[in-house]
Amino acid sequence: MVECLLPKPGGGRDLDHPNWLETFIASRKGERDLTAKGEIWIRVTLGKFLPLYPDPFIVTRHDIELFLAGTNGPWNRHSRFRAIRAFYNWLESQDYIAASPCHRMKAPKLPSPVLGHPSPSQVNLLIEQAQTVRDKAIISLF
Repeated sequence: MVECLLPKPGGGRDLDHPNWLETFIASRKGERDLTAKGEIWIRVTLGKFLPLYPDPFIVTRHDIELFLAGTNGPWNRHSRFRAIRAFYNWLESQDYIAASPCHRMKAPKLPSPVLGHPSPSQVNLLIEQAQTVRDKAIISLF
């Protein structure tokens, strides 16, 4: 059962609610069949962000950018951004917030993967294994 986190009667939000992460995960399990690996990723990634900002309603784009700037490595930065964006998009989709602070934020850039190339001996082995002259010609272009 997903706990209701709508504003309290009288207009006040439950800012002391300690289970934002648990409610988000429960919602993801129900709506998207969250895997065990996905749950661990959310717990680890958001577990570093949410304690710094216990009131998710006042987090700004600048807060997120500062948090990401303190993250080592482009892959970690990108992973944390995706988790934070998913969390705030969920808050918005559930009408807990009017707009996600992640709107129009671009994901951190990742380095382009450098693809290896076969060594001359590997190319020769591929040519020897090729079945047709056409395949040998294509492989020789390496």
